[in-house]
Amino acid sequence: MTNLNLNLQASVRNAKLVEASVLTNIALKSKAHWGYDQQFMADCVEELSQSKEKLARENFVYRVAELDGQVVGFSILENTHLRDISLDALFIDPEFIGFGIGKQLFCDVVEQAKSYRAESITVQSDPNAEGFYLAMGMTLSGKLESGSIPGRMLPTLNLQLT
Repeated sequence: MTNLNLNLQASVRNAKLVEASVLTNIALKSKAHWGYDQQFMADCVEELSQSKEKLARENFVYRVAELDGQVVGFSILENTHLRDISLDALFIDPEFIGFGIGKQLFCDVVEQAKSYRAESITVQSDPNAEGFYLAMGMTLSGKLESGSIPGRMLPTLNLQLT
């Protein structure tokens, strides 16, 4: 699909348990889109993989963006019981990057966080996604070590909601 700077309007809904493998596939394709080598991708598989058990966890909200019946992206909010909610993941199928679906999912994340009375959202971002989060109004708050690659430092960003 060629990006002609068109904005596509996806529907956003809660993920279904049976979509775990679809979400895993999107996460892996989206991460690989940035040109990471095979070893790096192998090191990330466990962290990026989704399962029915993960989708069913308390205090997590999985949302998907869907176009014409196809899931094209997803987000995960974590620690919905806290005032600072974590955006655990936001991935878009690479075929749909640049069409406004990431922005649409991010806006949904903000609305979901507000519905839980969160005061802020924090994300540990891939360096390639940092610009996206800055464009969404988040501010850089530091760096934390990757959960998949020891010694790899990732930008941490925050959005104040109140």
